[in-house]
Amino acid sequence: MYECIGHYDKPTCISVCPIDCISKDPNNVEDEEALMTKFVKMYG
Repeated sequence: MYECIGHYDKPTCISVCPIDCISKDPNNVEDEEALMTKFVKMYG
């Protein structure tokens, strides 16, 4: 759900999509630190 972490204060996908269409994937849970590490690798 928060894979776009690092670009904006609030994930843009949540801002523009209906509330019920975005849900967390229980089989792929990552914390903020893991997502920020991926962000830095991709854009750092």
